[in-house]
Amino acid sequence: MDRYVDKQEHFEDFNNPCFVVCPKCSECAKVSIIPGEEKGWFAPRQLVCLKCTYRDTWADSSISRLWRREGKDDHFNLPLWIQASCGKNMLFAYNKEHLKFLESYVSANLRQRSRDKEYGWSNRSSASRLPEWVKSRKNRDRVLKTIKKLWLIAGNT
Repeated sequence: MDRYVDKQEHFEDFNNPCFVVCPKCSECAKVSIIPGEEKGWFAPRQLVCLKCTYRDTWADSSISRLWRREGKDDHFNLPLWIQASCGKNMLFAYNKEHLKFLESYVSANLRQRSRDKEYGWSNRSSASRLPEWVKSRKNRDRVLKTIKKLWLIAGNT
């Protein structure tokens, strides 16, 4: 891909559904907004294991924003299913849509960003909040190789 145009997507736009490691059997579990509930970061969530059918719900007013450091989901604080080592770092994605976003951003030779109509040049978009090692041209090949691994992991979600 030659060009990535920042569409001002936020991490919130990618976290429904979110795939995590089941706390009971360590297989893939799905975290999603409970159908019929409000949308948004604080919408009530359900966790359902795709293997052992473990279930849990989340309805709180605070989240744990560990996604930047630890590769965990915001609501249940569980490790993300789609993650792999990338050099000294971990690369992770909530789901296939998030993985598409990462791939399109990293593979682009030109990354274009526009001023947000409401917030100006603020640091709100997912692209602007990516770690520097992901954005760095010198890491592009390594990150793209890791993204290929992540696609294999994401294949069954």
